[in-house]
Amino acid sequence: MTLRTIIHGTATGLTALAMAAIGSATTSAMEPSERVPIIVELFTSEGCSSCPPADSLLSRLSQTQPFPDVLIIPLSQHVDYWDQLGWRDRFSSPQFTERQQAYASAFDLPNVYTPQMVIDGRAAVVGSLKEEVTAEIRRAYAEPKIPMNLEATRHSNRHELQVRIQVKRTTEPSTIASDVWLAITENALVTDVMAGENMFRRLRHTGVVRHLERLTDIVHNSDGHNIINGQVRLSPTWKNNQLRVVAFLQDRNSQRVVGAAQTTVD
Repeated sequence: MTLRTIIHGTATGLTALAMAAIGSATTSAMEPSERVPIIVELFTSEGCSSCPPADSLLSRLSQTQPFPDVLIIPLSQHVDYWDQLGWRDRFSSPQFTERQQAYASAFDLPNVYTPQMVIDGRAAVVGSLKEEVTAEIRRAYAEPKIPMNLEATRHSNRHELQVRIQVKRTTEPSTIASDVWLAITENALVTDVMAGENMFRRLRHTGVVRHLERLTDIVHNSDGHNIINGQVRLSPTWKNNQLRVVAFLQDRNSQRVVGAAQTTVD
């Protein structure tokens, strides 16, 4: 049972090819950097019994990358409005609840719910419905993207990460009125839940957002790009080999993601 649930209609149909891709790895000649990046945000909670199937779907999408021309970038954000109902989610944050509420306002939804996936800031669907999720990924793929380049370098103390983001400068309105976001995510996280709706279940998470901020340090250079610099302190409890650095450009008004990039932490 979900909290503040919205009733949705019948799942959208997909082609047999797209359906067959989910759940099995696809080999592609395209390098990840050549694929179109799609940000898939999952709003979830360890206190919600309807959320584990959505967590599993996000994991499969991330691991198998079923569309050879798409790079799926997962951002799993654990909301905090379930925390008072028997189990406090250690990954939850009011920041993620506020972000989900901003989407609800942008999409004119009456309230928020879990599990919910937001595809490239363009559409919100029930996070466990793979047909709807993959259909929205394909729709997002058809939208134009602004090229971005992302570099992440750790300092000698190993706990400071210097980030450099390069965004191609254009005169498109969506670029002028956009924000640059930086996220640090962690994969392969496991929790043994001891209370609440998922009591005695072992939950596995992919792409859990450990850090999310809007960057403002922008430098305009002469080669037609904007340079955005950032610095993040990495927690010693995070597993470096499971971390990903994600940058994305989001339209301030519509919430649409118009560019994205991802890299690892060496």
